[in-house]
Amino acid sequence: MTRLILLISATFFFAIQGNAQNLEGAWTSEEDGVTRWLLMVDGCFTWTKYATLDGFYQNTIGGTYQNNSNQISATIEFNPHDSTEVGQTLRWKYTLIDDKIIIRLKDDQPFEFTKTASSSPAELSGAFLFSGRKRDGEISRRDTDQPRKTMKILVGDRFQWIAYHVTEKKFMGTGGGNYATIDGVYTENIEFFSRNQSRVGASLEFNYEIIDGEWHHTGSSSSGQPLYEIWSRRNNSLPKY
Repeated sequence: MTRLILLISATFFFAIQGNAQNLEGAWTSEEDGVTRWLLMVDGCFTWTKYATLDGFYQNTIGGTYQNNSNQISATIEFNPHDSTEVGQTLRWKYTLIDDKIIIRLKDDQPFEFTKTASSSPAELSGAFLFSGRKRDGEISRRDTDQPRKTMKILVGDRFQWIAYHVTEKKFMGTGGGNYATIDGVYTENIEFFSRNQSRVGASLEFNYEIIDGEWHHTGSSSSGQPLYEIWSRRNNSLPKY
């Protein structure tokens, strides 16, 4: 009997874990000339909106989330259109059916997303924080717990970076699109860029390597400058507001 109870308990636990993991992925929708996407991975998320035709950036919000049965508890770390939401936890009801998710915001407005299919390897899937760079052969480090952050989220075949300051509730910029990793080469195809619309449609190639669990990223920036960046997986501790 004890063994049976333990088996049932373990099955129930892993079922809960599996349900929670079902929200992870890249979710997209297109309607009335607007593309929306929702990236969810490692307890972090971004919700972004831009024009489908020319990639004109419109808005993004994001932070951390928890999946509580049929409700998402989203703690906002950046929202350029309403900084008063930074630090707040918003609760959104959702319905998950196969590869579709319907999310209802506080005004009960529904948003439907479809999960994207991807064959990209999971090696770079996750939420990362910029943690260092190499210049003139020397590596300088950045404390990822400081309120000024640059986060990059990769899931499915989508990527997005966001620069923001949680305590000052400032948003400095974002960009994203689709990506691929082949034989140590990481390629970004930019679909939106808040700082420079002319970068939309550009493709950037970088060499990458995982060293001691960190993502080492080398090549040239969007402005053509050489770079060597180090990104660390986010430990998902909540920032202090």
